[in-house]
Amino acid sequence: MARDGIYLIRKHEVHEPIRKAGKLFDGEARYVDWGPNGKEVTFSNSEGVFLLDITNPKRIKNNENLNFLTLF
Repeated sequence: MARDGIYLIRKHEVHEPIRKAGKLFDGEARYVDWGPNGKEVTFSNSEGVFLLDITNPKRIKNNENLNFLTLF
């Protein structure tokens, strides 16, 4: 059974036999990728495109207050 959301395994946990994954976002998340600064995750869902600050997961910006550059 899949659980929707975005999970993060911290780098100090990677080599542990049992890794702890922290849930950053609870809900639908597609096309997840790291932001250029390494402290944010971008993702989209049926409600739009979002930027999630991993240092404070409660701080989410949506596409209404972000400017995106699309390269083709």
